[in-house]
Amino acid sequence: DRTYTAVYTANTDTEYTVNAYYQTVDYDGNNKGPQALTFTGTTGSLTNVKEKEIRAKLATAKIDVNNCTLESFTQQAILGAGTTVIPVYFKRNIVAVKFNFNGGTLSSSVTLPSSSIYPEIIESTSSNLTIKIPAGHTINFSDEKYTSLLSSASFTKVGYICSGFGISGKQTYTEDTEYTLGFTAQTYTIQYHIVTNAKTYSTANARNSTIEYTNNYTVLSYKGALSSDATDDNTSISGY
Repeated sequence: DRTYTAVYTANTDTEYTVNAYYQTVDYDGNNKGPQALTFTGTTGSLTNVKEKEIRAKLATAKIDVNNCTLESFTQQAILGAGTTVIPVYFKRNIVAVKFNFNGGTLSSSVTLPSSSIYPEIIESTSSNLTIKIPAGHTINFSDEKYTSLLSSASFTKVGYICSGFGISGKQTYTEDTEYTLGFTAQTYTIQYHIVTNAKTYSTANARNSTIEYTNNYTVLSYKGALSSDATDDNTSISGY
């Protein structure tokens, strides 16, 4: 009698599947997919799929996972029947677009936009407003809901004129961004008399002066030189 023993060699190109789930630039709280990606390996061994390989196959399938982070996943044994499936998840990065009110006060009649759902979560305090969005998302600032935020008439600041945030139209963001509300110091022109050596000059000698509000300090400046018989040492100003 003779006994024969069969010898099997593991298949080196056994197929297995990676099911990729992902979030888009208009992420609304739900994952997209799965997108099935086929890989091969040796039967009985662990899969050895790499992130860059998954990204390359998704790019070929025209699926954008830029600005996404691949969550950790577990390699699995490759079954001879080709039925191994590995789920992977690409989580969209979230960025913040912040609007700093720069000391300005929101007018009492104005209501800022708000939202608690993606793709545009809007949160505000008395000093700023923040829009949290999926990285790569485009905000349309022409949308009516952003009118109050971008209007210079919505904010006041004593001694200053508001010039707004200086943005409009559609803007796309892939990283945290901050805008600061612009203000221009108000300028006032006044008339004054020069009083020197007990002599008050007439209004014909009055000169203009400028008061500027800068960093909460009031600066009074002269325009032109004093007359020949009025000196800085003994001069005072009576305001008008």
